[in-house]
Amino acid sequence: NAERVADAYRETVMSVPHYADDYGDSYADSVSVEFGESVAVALESGFDESTKRGVLSAARDSRAERVRFVSALDAERESLADVRAFVVETLDELGEYRTDRLDEGFGALDARRARLEVLADRCDEAAAARQADIRANHATLGLPERFPDLPTYLYQSLDERHPALATLAELGDVVASTRRRVERRMYE
Repeated sequence: NAERVADAYRETVMSVPHYADDYGDSYADSVSVEFGESVAVALESGFDESTKRGVLSAARDSRAERVRFVSALDAERESLADVRAFVVETLDELGEYRTDRLDEGFGALDARRARLEVLADRCDEAAAARQADIRANHATLGLPERFPDLPTYLYQSLDERHPALATLAELGDVVASTRRRVERRMYE
């Protein structure tokens, strides 16, 4: 019976607390998006064996998509943890470059400048790794190139579409300005 299927769908899929806020669509629209237009039309006209096979096939496809999405979310979490660890470690090290600690001789300052160049390279490498993670997630999800990447989807409510990359860019700027400060002290 089509009505029993509709009731079951509303009581399960559409009953989650955030459904109205996040989706706000009707039963027919939801089924169409979830299972495809042909299944939605078939469910409207009745629930026969052919419709049942179509729903089961679409449900398997939908489940596979969700498994890919969860995998992509897990990879995003790991990528963000890597960025966070790198940022914290780099900021801790930059704490050693406060102005009051730059009263050393030329050789010591030159060593600090060289280390800051290494940190600048590591910032670039971390940003490249983050971009590679974003591209890998895009491929994992099987999205066409024209579709937005996962960070754009996840962080759309933030000012930055790619907050981790923005943070790495800011960190790179801090490293560069610290290196310039050390270089000025070297030639005073």
